[in-house]
Amino acid sequence: MHTPRRSHWSTDAGPFLITTLLGVVMTLTVIESIARSNWTDVGLSALASVATGGLLVGTLFGRLRWLPAMLAHVLSALLGGAWVVARIGPLLGAGLNTWRDQSIVR
Repeated sequence: MHTPRRSHWSTDAGPFLITTLLGVVMTLTVIESIARSNWTDVGLSALASVATGGLLVGTLFGRLRWLPAMLAHVLSALLGGAWVVARIGPLLGAGLNTWRDQSIVR
């Protein structure tokens, strides 16, 4: 008996696109809600670029089958920390001159 072969859309691309779209919508909805709450005078607008970078890197690492999960998590943590400092660091003030000063506020 011949079983119909499933298309590429229903087995690979479809679930990936739906999951990615839902993840993007949920993440950016929360980020926009936080940014509009005006917790601080500056800096909340940078949340969208931080979240977008995280979504892109997470999606890329999730699609790379040859990348071990533990390595992907370690790389994500390192890249995420550097990305946050790069995006938020300039908003911290003129008194913080170096990358170390911006990443570790005492």
